[in-house]
Amino acid sequence: LEDPNPEPTIEGKEALLASLREVVPAVAQVVEHKAGYRPTTRDRRPLIGSHPTLKGIHVFNGLGSKGVIQAPYCAKAFTDFIIDGQTLSKEMNITRLK
Repeated sequence: LEDPNPEPTIEGKEALLASLREVVPAVAQVVEHKAGYRPTTRDRRPLIGSHPTLKGIHVFNGLGSKGVIQAPYCAKAFTDFIIDGQTLSKEMNITRLK
């Protein structure tokens, strides 16, 4: 849905339930309904790296709708960066936004 409102709507809930019914034939019971913004970036690439001035502050965000697929690879790159000092690829490195 293209709704910039972070509050849950009946229309949004119904759209999600309709999509679910296409995949799962069982009846779903909605126990709680919340909404929010998914963190992503304009170029649809993750934001990973260290804060430029605050030592020890790191960023791991912006995975967006592909986060489930990208997260394991990005998490490995992130830990290699922090623990072993390896270089992050320019596609995910937060320094690309400078």
